[in-house]
Amino acid sequence: MALFPRRSQRKAAEREELLEYLRSPQVLDANGDLGEPKDAERESLKSAELSGADLRHANFRYADLTDADLSGADLSRADLSWAILNRADLSGANLGRARMIDTMLQGADLTGADLTAATGLLPECMKGAISSDTTRWPEGFSPEMPRQGPLLHDHGQGRIQNPD
Repeated sequence: MALFPRRSQRKAAEREELLEYLRSPQVLDANGDLGEPKDAERESLKSAELSGADLRHANFRYADLTDADLSGADLSRADLSWAILNRADLSGANLGRARMIDTMLQGADLTGADLTAATGLLPECMKGAISSDTTRWPEGFSPEMPRQGPLLHDHGQGRIQNPD
């Protein structure tokens, strides 16, 4: 028996309400453009079932999506910066142009995912991630290529310089 059953029930109801909001179709304005993006910043969505959801432009900064099912979801242009997607199912998901600064993807299933033009991906945040020949990476990115240390912009030379 929980010490605070009403609080637990309220939290469960709030989580279910958030999941329904995230699963609902995107609202388009009169011009057919997306309205206000869905917001789940800092939310705990562990083991959430969001397969096939339309999450274009959504805000998942700092969200915990550990073990979530996002297979086939449209996360194009979503902000997943500092989110935790460890062991998440992203198979067949569209992550094109997603913002993924320090996004944790350890053990995530990226089979057939489209990460074309995603920004901020770090190979060290992807240990144990599963990919396939059909996984599409940003140009020049490889999950096996370790980062060579922090890069600093050399304003005097107008070029990128490695401080090592």
